[in-house]
Amino acid sequence: MNKHLVPMLLVLLGILSLAAPAQLPITVANPDFTGPESVMALIPPSISVKKGGKLNAVAASQATDAMKAGAIGKIGQFKVKLKKLENTRDHGAKFFLHAEADKLAFRGDRYEYHIRSFFAADQADDLSKLREGATVTVVGRIIRSDIAAPGEGEKFIITMQDCHLVAR
Repeated sequence: MNKHLVPMLLVLLGILSLAAPAQLPITVANPDFTGPESVMALIPPSISVKKGGKLNAVAASQATDAMKAGAIGKIGQFKVKLKKLENTRDHGAKFFLHAEADKLAFRGDRYEYHIRSFFAADQADDLSKLREGATVTVVGRIIRSDIAAPGEGEKFIITMQDCHLVAR
């Protein structure tokens, strides 16, 4: 073997590791968030997202900023009801799980929320066993957490990538 080949390979591996930063593995045992309410709890009590039952756009923006600061990049684990599973190329994923919208109460107001989950191709076997209407627990890295502005349905949205199904 060429005596220069091994050092060159080590240099190449070092360059590749810089080009693609390693993602921390997703751990199911200790997710940072275990329900949409736990993400919304990041909103400071001084921010009143709704006034008189109507969404306040400025407060919704402030609430979104607070949730983004505390949730993006963290691990979420959420129970969802499958509405539809489709192929996608978004967020480097192969599959997108559409969950049925649900409602939650937060500080006396009601919100519709949506959990959006993106799965890699290696999750195909697990996902192929799912049927519409099935309730499953999904764990993934949160990449979006916001309250949509008035006119966008006034909904709370959490989007995750690198998702996995939690064993039932």
